Amino acid sequence: MLKKIIRRAAKFAAALGISTTLVAALLVATASPASALSAPTISTLKAEGAFSASITWTAVPGATAYQWQSSTSTKFTSPLSGIVTTNGVPYIKDLTVAKVNYFRVRTWDAVGNVATSDWSPVKSVKPVYTWQKAGKVSLVTQNSTRLEVAWTHITGAPSYIVRAKATGKPTVYAGVESGSQVVLNGLVRNTTYSIQVCIADKPKPEADLPIRNVGAYSTAVKIKTLNNTLNGPMNLVASNATNTTVDLEFDAPDGVNAATDIYQIVYAYDTSIKKSKKTFYTADVVGSGTQAHPKFTVTGMPENRNLYAKVQVIDKATKKVRSDLTDYVLLKTLMPYGTISGKVTGYPSGKYKDVLIEAYRTTTDNQVGVLSATADLASDGKYTLNVAANAQYRVVAQYIGQDNYKSTWNNNVARYEDAPVYPNGHKLVMGETVANINIALAQGIKITGVVTNSSGSGLQDVDVSAMSGNEMIARTRTAAGGGYTLDGLTPGLAYKLHFHYLGGGKSDKNYTVTPTGNLTYTTVKLS
Repeated sequence: MLKKIIRRAAKFAAALGISTTLVAALLVATASPASALSAPTISTLKAEGAFSASITWTAVPGATAYQWQSSTSTKFTSPLSGIVTTNGVPYIKDLTVAKVNYFRVRTWDAVGNVATSDWSPVKSVKPVYTWQKAGKVSLVTQNSTRLEVAWTHITGAPSYIVRAKATGKPTVYAGVESGSQVVLNGLVRNTTYSIQVCIADKPKPEADLPIRNVGAYSTAVKIKTLNNTLNGPMNLVASNATNTTVDLEFDAPDGVNAATDIYQIVYAYDTSIKKSKKTFYTADVVGSGTQAHPKFTVTGMPENRNLYAKVQVIDKATKKVRSDLTDYVLLKTLMPYGTISGKVTGYPSGKYKDVLIEAYRTTTDNQVGVLSATADLASDGKYTLNVAANAQYRVVAQYIGQDNYKSTWNNNVARYEDAPVYPNGHKLVMGETVANINIALAQGIKITGVVTNSSGSGLQDVDVSAMSGNEMIARTRTAAGGGYTLDGLTPGLAYKLHFHYLGGGKSDKNYTVTPTGNLTYTTVKLS
């Protein structure tokens, strides 16, 4: 090509009477690098995700800058290019995935905007997807200048990139390093966007690089932004929760009409505000604060639940939406509580640390109920148990000391199933107090004995328990020589004694006894 240009220029110069030798020399000088710097050599070229690469090359003495180019054509047709002053680029984006991308580098004079060396030898890289295609995007919240979207999380995916494209409008990106939901801000009102998500590589903490695609974009979902008259309220905050109410306050958007507008508060069990969705309408747009910062109490909420709420302005008469929604806020309604109180007597006050008060929620099958609350005794033997409402309870003074006192249920009975329930005749309600559930402790009786093996030698590590009905009353383990003691028992109560050797290989034995006083049980043999 250069030779053709020289020949044509020489003919043109001859016609004008100019020296053809001089023209050729000038053209060759113009086509060659401005100085005789050596060409760089590409040292490393590495794919960084599906659409990017990093590159380094040898530094050239005397070079002040470098120009790099990339193309899917060896002729470098319509190449990507850049000018840098370093001998490498950590992140070159917009490459073509699953195709060979060719690279070359030369030294460059940034002041004169000309090359100062020949091109380096060409090297190539082929970026590929290392993750599957991401799942389809779904809409969570639709507003005028933002969209909240979600997608199915891919197990192990390090990060995501979400892209919103619209004809003639700037493309909006959002990087998500954890989770599978994001808000796309800065969108254009009343515009249809094509939304896609792809799996991306999370950048290293020490590298100041953007998140990079490592998977193909999902199938596009088209979503149109709204064209509401008002922006959404801002800075939504929840406070002062009870079991069925919570206060919400926020900054009102500009343009709210006190005569015709109210607020619509929607809440549900999920951030999308779809699961068991409920709506609460305010009576006005002022609330207990100023119109610029209103505060409302939402009533009639379910007890002891995690809920999510959003707020927007609507027309009072028509219920037509006038503003965008807020971001969601988490609401936590409280567990409704009541109290059970009483006093323990019959035990030395200096040893009250050996007694623990427990409340058991009753069950329909008369099995020992569910432990719901515990409390220590005060120095005067009194106690208070905070228990959840909507249930009935039995209370036990659980003796954990060494002085052979028996654990006792309310009404001074030995077994759970014999104790009356509280409250009597109904379930405890929010704020109710059941008082004077007093328990008198008394010393119990003991059952002692020895467990032997088939040859009559004492057997250690045998689990010995005493059951009454469905309740474990006492339990111990045999010592060296096979001796055991079960204490804290009630005279006249039938017990099922169970013997189980923890070493295995021996059959269990069961006996039923009804002691009226301290009992030394006949030697038990396990074989």
